Amino acid sequence: MKKKISLLLMVVTAFFTVSCGDKNDDQTPVLIPNLIAGEWFLDAPKLISEDAEVKPGTPVKDLYTYAPFLLDWMTTETFAAMGDEGTQWSGTEISVLASTIAGPMIMEEFTAAQFKADGSISATVVSKDETGKITTSIVEQDYVTYKVISASELRILLNFDAILTKASIGDLARVLASIHPYFKTGFPVNYKITNDIITFSVNKDFILPIVKTIVPIVAEMEVPTILPDYSNMMEVMMIQTVKSALSERVVNSTTMFDVMMSFKNTEPVIAE
Repeated sequence: MKKKISLLLMVVTAFFTVSCGDKNDDQTPVLIPNLIAGEWFLDAPKLISEDAEVKPGTPVKDLYTYAPFLLDWMTTETFAAMGDEGTQWSGTEISVLASTIAGPMIMEEFTAAQFKADGSISATVVSKDETGKITTSIVEQDYVTYKVISASELRILLNFDAILTKASIGDLARVLASIHPYFKTGFPVNYKITNDIITFSVNKDFILPIVKTIVPIVAEMEVPTILPDYSNMMEVMMIQTVKSALSERVVNSTTMFDVMMSFKNTEPVIAE
């Protein structure tokens, strides 16, 4: 399971650094400085203030000065949260939940990405042994490479031979079918460097068609039975919520869907 999670995180990290737009092949090639090359670190999320909270119609990103992962999803339809029909959420509540817990969860598995000058990408992965001792190691991968196109764009090259050996071909085919137009032109992902932070983002126009391909996959997910000691209750409730949120009815009511991932160029200081 940890290997699958690590694979997913590395691919997602690379996915969030993909370029958008076509280039004129008739133009004389110009040497573009690679502003991405180097090591970028994830850090703990930081709210603007301790009492910051989302107001209706306000993006979640407005609550943070920095967050390793942010989701801004707004829907006009609501859905049952935590398996309780009496508790109705919209995409905003999912955004707050995901933005709050996803970053720290990602950092438990993955703490940094290395974008090398030759276009290869590696990641610093966290592992824990049976005694609870935590170690980190840099994992090389051959699933993706990157190429700088401009000061604000990258292109990602996918190694399908490597990807197909690690993923469910059926599920992968559904996702690839939704994004295949971008294989030639590049994926429409934006990035921006502000001071020591680089933020990668995708918006509704790109991500929603992909989410719609995931809807039938989620619909087929089985909800586990709650164990007698209730040890898996939270897991069950989260699966129920995801299945309700990613229904065709709710997804089709989406008005905003922005996904962001941010890194810092300095390693965070870990408190003892």
